[in-house]
Amino acid sequence: MVPPASQPENNTTSTIPEKRKRTKYVNKACKECKRRKIKCGGQQPCERCRRHELECEYAADNVNSDSQNIEKLLQQVQSLQSRVESLSARRPSTSPDWRPEYLPGLASTPNRDRMRSTHAPSFHGPTTSIFDLGIARKSLRDRGITELERPGDFTQEPTPVASPSMTLHQDELLPFFSPPVEPFWAIGREEALRLCRVYQDEMGTMYPVIELEATITQVNRLYDHLGSLSSSRAPPSPVPIIKDEDINIIKMAFACALTAEKSGRSELAMRIFRNVRDALANLMWRPADIQTAIIVTLVSIFFFQIDEEALAWRMIGLVQRMCMELGLHRAETYSEAGIVALGEHKASRLFWSVYALDVRWSMGTGMPNHLDFMDIEPTLPRPTGEPYLNSMIDYCRIAQKAWRFAGGASTEYAVRVEEMRFLDWQAMQWYESIPEQLRLPFPESIEERSVNDTNRRIWRLKSLLYLRGNMIRILVRRPILLRAEQISQHLVEASTVVDIAKASIRHLNHLNKVSDIYKLQQVAFNWFLVSALAVLFLAAAHAPAQFSTCCKDEFNMALELVEGFSMESYVSRRLWRSIRHLRQLAPQMGFLNQGQASAPQEPAPAANMADTRESMGAPVSGTQTCLQDGNLQVDGAQMSRELMDMYEAMGESANTFGDQNSFNSNQWASSDNFMLGNGADLASILKDFL
Repeated sequence: MVPPASQPENNTTSTIPEKRKRTKYVNKACKECKRRKIKCGGQQPCERCRRHELECEYAADNVNSDSQNIEKLLQQVQSLQSRVESLSARRPSTSPDWRPEYLPGLASTPNRDRMRSTHAPSFHGPTTSIFDLGIARKSLRDRGITELERPGDFTQEPTPVASPSMTLHQDELLPFFSPPVEPFWAIGREEALRLCRVYQDEMGTMYPVIELEATITQVNRLYDHLGSLSSSRAPPSPVPIIKDEDINIIKMAFACALTAEKSGRSELAMRIFRNVRDALANLMWRPADIQTAIIVTLVSIFFFQIDEEALAWRMIGLVQRMCMELGLHRAETYSEAGIVALGEHKASRLFWSVYALDVRWSMGTGMPNHLDFMDIEPTLPRPTGEPYLNSMIDYCRIAQKAWRFAGGASTEYAVRVEEMRFLDWQAMQWYESIPEQLRLPFPESIEERSVNDTNRRIWRLKSLLYLRGNMIRILVRRPILLRAEQISQHLVEASTVVDIAKASIRHLNHLNKVSDIYKLQQVAFNWFLVSALAVLFLAAAHAPAQFSTCCKDEFNMALELVEGFSMESYVSRRLWRSIRHLRQLAPQMGFLNQGQASAPQEPAPAANMADTRESMGAPVSGTQTCLQDGNLQVDGAQMSRELMDMYEAMGESANTFGDQNSFNSNQWASSDNFMLGNGADLASILKDFL
């Protein structure tokens, strides 16, 4: 019996080290063991509860619920991952050598409504109290009574202090949350530099609101920064390499260049504009400054390039007001510290470019310009080294006089011959004063295949200045063409304006044949084309025996160019609206032959109906709806057919009213019966194009 008694003692002593180790706890304990914080065996009932005859209860099993929660979290993570992948797939692909992972210092804050202080002065005219106080303070200062004021004390409205710029860290700048640089993901460095040069060739030489070299420098700095970020994981620099305003200027320059190359239709350009649009809205509420004025000017040019001339006119009016707020129309402003710091030449080029654009688009839309030349100080310096812009400044002064002479908002079109001839002489003198390198010897002086990449810019400038000179001469003779009796009284002047219009059409036709200048810049040339076309049409309508035959060749040339019009353009919409009104007026003016006039009113067979519509100049079959619904569009070929049919009808109808070749004043005064009393209506339809 001894051995069995001693065996447990030996076993106990051998397992003493193992008892010192903490026994592994079970996954869960009963409520009683938990309350007493003692070990539970996990049985049902557990040993302690069985020994003390206690009720052994366990908490509800939540193992399954935990696994379900984990499964839900995994599903949510997978869903978010798929959404991120789909968003990334929608973004434009970027070159792997420069794709930025994060873009510090470049994030725009379009939604941050803040007012930034600016050093640019605000102009206060002589009717304001601040102007009087400034004069008084200057007088006291000259007498040594007060200290010299700080720059901007009286020329700048007080503004809240600018908010400190936030340093954005790498994890705060995901690629799809960086709107200021988004367009640069789709444009590589070489393409960006090429677009800068395209902008300079197409717009910068005419309206130098930005400097090419400075823009190229900023573009290189930007892409150098993007390249360094893509190859390095260094922390972002707290100092921005380029300001938001400069980035927006670069973007709009790209957008203008893209629309110039794509004839106003570029999806990438529209994406760039939409990217800038929100920031532009906030700029309108800030104090005027040079950078803001440059951005809005580029937006105005962009609207013109996409053939939204009314919006271009509206935006350039805003810039003109900004320039006047800054006092850029006054010579003394250019000695202010703020303007000197920004650059007097930069401010001068901006102001005169805005002035020229304002007059140009005012004439194109028929709406008044926003700043009269008389409000500009005569001693205001002109931009240096800009021959085209300086020529345009002189042109704008004459154009404003011609616009007022031609009627403006007035409905009285009395002919003032002496004033008309004086303005015509001024227009010819202006063209003679243009530098020789910008003048055309004659309309067809451009030789075939002589236009290449190196001289395309100079030929385009020559063509535009030649057409602008013709446009003023047409404009000042506009009153003559609006009434038949005035043509008879001033036949020489009427013949002159017809010859000028024919010369413009011949030049555009020649330009289209020997180069791609017209095709690439239709938006800039179509205004001259339609204005000249309206002159020929109106002259042939009022004096068909005199002008219908001699103008037919040029009329056909113009119609060939009209066939290439885009139906989404501003000019084509205006032209089509006039054609619709002319069609409604044609039966009243007798432009239908006798067979058409006596046609029965009952429905005709389909074939005969088509023939009748063709002889009337109406579109066949379904296109009839286009004439009734202004929301529907037609093509340039149909507009060309409409105009030619009515032009030929005018020439044929002239024969039914006897001999019109005498042009006797007494006879002509009563010969408005050729128009059947609708001459004034015809003039009102076409006057917007003259």
